[in-house]
Order: sequence, then structure tokens, then C-alpha cells
Amino acid sequence: YHPAYILRFESSGDTASLVQVFDDILAGCQGRHILIVTHAGVIRTLVAHVLEAPLITLYRLTLETAGVSRLRIDGERPPSILFHGRRRL
Repeated sequence: YHPAYILRFESSGDTASLVQVFDDILAGCQGRHILIVTHAGVIRTLVAHVLEAPLITLYRLTLETAGVSRLRIDGERPPSILFHGRRRL
């Protein structure tokens, strides 16, 4: 996906489309690392999706400016958060 395509979802708030694009990216990149740079709302939405958490819980996740979150989604075990909100790797 082109970055401009994903940027469209940041401003529209279209959660279903955002999740579909994310799932498509995951399916096309199995076994590889993926870097997604985006706004806090998109990160919260994707974390909730991956963890199968209700969307109402999105704002329980605190995200600082330029924070880094790492998720493990490998198909061998349930998805997990390896770290969230770090200032650097």
C-alpha cells in the first residue's frame, strides 16, 4: 500500500476500512517485520483489533508523542504487545 492510501484512514475515522487494510498488509508480509508510522488514534485502533479488545477501551492506552509500540503477530501464539509507548527502541 502506498503511504497516502493509509493516510486517508487517519482523517476519515473509517475503522472497518483501516482494519481491512492492516489485515491485508499482515497477510502479504507474513514472516517479515512491518513498520507503521501513524497517529495515536490509528495505533490504538490497530492494537485493539489485534488484541480483540472492545473499541471502547481504545483510550485506556496512553501514547506519548513519538512513542514506539511493538506487537508480535506470528500465527504461532496469540498476538501480544512486546512493548508500548517506549521513547526509543
